[in-house]
Amino acid sequence: MNIFFHEGETGPDRYTVTERALIIFVYQFSIIVTSYFICFRIIPFFIDGKKTGRGIAEFIIGIYIIAVLQRLLVIYVLEPLLGGDRGGQENIVQVLGQLKILLRHYVVGALSGAFPFVILYLLIERQQMIRRQAGIEKEKVTAELSALKSQLNPHFLFNTLNSIYSLAIQQSPRTAPAVEKLSQILDYLLYRCNDTYVPLDKEIHVLDNYLDLQKVRFGSRLAIETNYEADATYTIAPLLLLSIVENMFKHGVEKVADIAHLSIKTHVATGELNFAAENPFDSAKPVVEGIGLKNLRKQLALLYPNKHLLKISQTADTFVVHLQLKLT
Repeated sequence: MNIFFHEGETGPDRYTVTERALIIFVYQFSIIVTSYFICFRIIPFFIDGKKTGRGIAEFIIGIYIIAVLQRLLVIYVLEPLLGGDRGGQENIVQVLGQLKILLRHYVVGALSGAFPFVILYLLIERQQMIRRQAGIEKEKVTAELSALKSQLNPHFLFNTLNSIYSLAIQQSPRTAPAVEKLSQILDYLLYRCNDTYVPLDKEIHVLDNYLDLQKVRFGSRLAIETNYEADATYTIAPLLLLSIVENMFKHGVEKVADIAHLSIKTHVATGELNFAAENPFDSAKPVVEGIGLKNLRKQLALLYPNKHLLKISQTADTFVVHLQLKLT
């Protein structure tokens, strides 16, 4: 007797409402078990990609066992409750060999019923995987940016403190203003740089403070031309521009003996920043890209993928850095 696919009486009075509910419960229970088995046991093998053979084998064996258990549940529990003929019951050995019945009446039904739930599970799992991947990428970017900043900040502070130390040795009245400017720079480095983006005018203000400290250090040997067009409505990743300016001094001004003429210009239009910096260099020595520009390239790749253009060029005695950036 096959409760689910009975070929005898098929009229509306074949089973009572309670009996129909019991049949549906058994059927739905088999669908739930099959869905759980596929989602949490079989699919992980295919996601891993290294044990697909084992996954296929366990799928075949598992579905067979579920079908056998469902068949036994129908024969020994459900049919007696519904008044079936006990005399015609198959034994366990017979059930194990009824491959056609198991496949036709139990496997196909369980798989077709489980299919929507498996699809739903795969969609949910995909969304969770995307979120996990995005979280991993975000953590990776944050870690890399922190590493880049930790490389830049000590070097910058070392140069700045050297300038103030020289003033203190000379007991210069410019020491106090220099310390005040350094405190503003430290506030920017310690607190503002923790943000992914800062107002553009704040970055420009730090550039001014840095240049003022360098003027104190180099005195009349330094001539700077600046032209800023800052817009507080836009933001920029901290230290991008500062790293370029610092590179101008470390690999330019400090290497030449004559008066160093520097040019720093910013222009913002339709959400795009154009930043240009020019400094002299010692043409007798090979030009080596310093850690500042290397870190700059990494930061741009992490924070502004496909939204920046960095051009570095040189003439006979001038080093030029031009940065185009899509601002937020």
